[in-house]
Amino acid sequence: MFTSEKIRAFSLTTLLLSSVFFLSSCKLNTDVTGSSSGSRPATAQKSSVSGQVVDNLTGIPVDSALVQISGTSFNASVLTNSKGQYSFDVSLTVNSNMVLITSRSGYYTDTTSIYVTAGQDLSVPLMRLSVKSTSTKPSGNPVSIFLASQSAASIGVKESGSEETASLTFQVQDSAGVPIDLTHSVNVTFSLGAQPGGGELISPTVVATNESGEATVNLTSGTKAGIVQIIAQIDVNGNIIKSKPVSISIHGGLPDLAHFSLTSANINFAGYDIFGLTNSITVYVGDKYGNPVRTGTSVYFTTTGGIIEGSAQTNAQGIGSVQLIAADPRPTDATLGPGFATI
Repeated sequence: MFTSEKIRAFSLTTLLLSSVFFLSSCKLNTDVTGSSSGSRPATAQKSSVSGQVVDNLTGIPVDSALVQISGTSFNASVLTNSKGQYSFDVSLTVNSNMVLITSRSGYYTDTTSIYVTAGQDLSVPLMRLSVKSTSTKPSGNPVSIFLASQSAASIGVKESGSEETASLTFQVQDSAGVPIDLTHSVNVTFSLGAQPGGGELISPTVVATNESGEATVNLTSGTKAGIVQIIAQIDVNGNIIKSKPVSISIHGGLPDLAHFSLTSANINFAGYDIFGLTNSITVYVGDKYGNPVRTGTSVYFTTTGGIIEGSAQTNAQGIGSVQLIAADPRPTDATLGPGFATI
């Protein structure tokens, strides 16, 4: 049992926020050819050959694409995963020229030559598969343009750690709703409508439609949050045809102290003499635009009384929680006295 003098409130006054930055490491491959002397037989060395397959128009990974690798002394095949990635383990005694053949239903087959150095891993450049035309009959002249697909509904503010680029594919059709073919190909011009004014970019600004009547543009965010409108238009014998403006939101900037909040499930926490009790501590983290920070932003916690879980990662709403555990050291504040802890 504990008296009223011994029961004190865990008072929460300060939280230390630490931004965690992640660095991607790159491995540099160097072409070094080994040599052997005398009659000693060559030793097989293992090399890893890996890469990714994406859609040429949208940049979206192609799942279940068949990747075949063949060389003088090695042949194998594998299917790409949901991220379009593939990998081979190759055992070689000497450096070798090899061929990668990538195929997928609905796409044109791609053939790529590679050079594999024995004992060294190889990262193959991105392979882009082009979609085969689905049109069964010739199209007429273009009369309309609309958004066919987009890779994301929102992107992050520049240098926030979130994805900063989205791809949008527009399709041009004739009066019967048939995608225009290559014979009727037109240039699609892309422009920005309403925008935050933080340096947003679209690229390329002019794209010729392919065999499916499609043209793709990439939007890259700037330094400000807000809504960006993208407009696609074509010129048919002097007649300008525009798409309905397509909006993409930009948000998820860096954490901002003015938009940082801390709460405790229990303000009066009876844990001064009872170890093992827990109290939930929750943070709400926003950026300077008043939006939740990007998902997975790390928040660091420390306490002068008891034990607290070291960190939490924010969810899509910018919320993260940890548990404060009653334990030694018992909290004591220089001004308020025993029972008050700083978090």
